[in-house]
Amino acid sequence: MLQNLVPPNTKGKPNDLKFSVILSSRESASKCFDRAAKRMLNPPIWHELAGWASAHFLLIGANGNAVNRLAEEGDYLRIDIPGPGPSAGAGYDWVRVEMLEYQKDPNGKQEWIGMRVRPCGEPGTSGVETAHFFQSDATSTYIIERMGEKVTAWYHGRNEVANTTTDKILDNIRNAVVAAGALVSFSEVQWAALSKGFLAEEIGG
Repeated sequence: MLQNLVPPNTKGKPNDLKFSVILSSRESASKCFDRAAKRMLNPPIWHELAGWASAHFLLIGANGNAVNRLAEEGDYLRIDIPGPGPSAGAGYDWVRVEMLEYQKDPNGKQEWIGMRVRPCGEPGTSGVETAHFFQSDATSTYIIERMGEKVTAWYHGRNEVANTTTDKILDNIRNAVVAAGALVSFSEVQWAALSKGFLAEEIGG
């Protein structure tokens, strides 16, 4: 699982978070897993799950238009972080869903689903400049796993280095400031809250 979905960390500090719940039965755990998987694939509700200080996410299809469905490979996430956004992304940070994977043990004891996203340029533009506070080598991987009656939400950040080599000075400054906050604590707080939200009983989707 980790070898396929989580790249090796070659620069920057890796970010690994997890939150688990233990249910009373495998049936209850399966329902929790299904609910968490749906939430993970529904980024527009992430703000509600993670709390008022978190970013807002919009799911954009491969054709550049907003879509009302669960995420698929090739989709984009438009991220609205509190404060000014990069001009390269029309005021938003952008990532692309580059990998989705699901596996289930034949005996039903274990199953997991994972989604990996990577910073990218704004869809539908001719430029290839990364519109994100991290460089395009960075990845974020979200995983929901059920092992028997235990369900775990994982977050893995890899190669998180500030995107400060664009041709726009103000974007470089903004990216450095946002990345510094993410690397220090804000990102961990948001992803920890989101992981708990994925597994919560009555929040969100």
